[in-house]
Amino acid sequence: MITSRAKTSVSLQPWGDRTDVRELATRLKMMLPGGEKLDDKQVTALAQGAVAHGLDPLNGEVWMIPGRGLMIGVKGLRKKAREQVHGNFWINFIEITDPDARRRMRIPENALVYEARLFDSENITAYCDMVSKMTKAGAPWEWVVTTIGDKPFTTGIGILLPGEPTKMQPVQCAMKRAEADALKRRFDVPFGLAVEADEPNGVIAGEWTEPASDETDYGDPEQVDAAIDAEKRKKDKASLYGKDE
Repeated sequence: MITSRAKTSVSLQPWGDRTDVRELATRLKMMLPGGEKLDDKQVTALAQGAVAHGLDPLNGEVWMIPGRGLMIGVKGLRKKAREQVHGNFWINFIEITDPDARRRMRIPENALVYEARLFDSENITAYCDMVSKMTKAGAPWEWVVTTIGDKPFTTGIGILLPGEPTKMQPVQCAMKRAEADALKRRFDVPFGLAVEADEPNGVIAGEWTEPASDETDYGDPEQVDAAIDAEKRKKDKASLYGKDE
């Protein structure tokens, strides 16, 4: 039987036992691909994050990148989502090709962009209950749709810029970034962990290719603006000389 005093003690240790952290750090140093490249502080931070948030470093749910810190990947986000949702969730992907939509989102020409629509049974149940209450109260369907929308989903956007290096297939990379964006919008991401949709390059503690969508939902603004300016200069030059470059 657990006493109230024991319960209090456990609740005051959200980061896990020090012995567990030290033991995991030792194992990660030996077992992680590229683990020998992590110094003692980095591997300890990785172990601490794994223990505190229940994420598996050996499964790609969380990793440490020297110079950037702890990263939680799509696998880790899915795990946190399954822990939080009452029921199930699923995602539909739609490529964004409409010129007006791309222009509104400041997406550069030739960039690959996907929208992820995350549905979950918890939100759908709440949505159906609300629709039922409104329609039974006599509210017209048009008013209901205007008030609460026609579909209960969370949107995420994933962008892969032209020529941007990635270790995955371009479509797969854009989709994963969209999925990660939707998951972190819908569910709570562990505090202090940055979200990264790309995968480690076979070495969890190795060199990293900077993603476009690390800092914002739609990609790094400086990268996006630079790509747009480059496309504009290219078109202006082609127009000046009367041919495509």
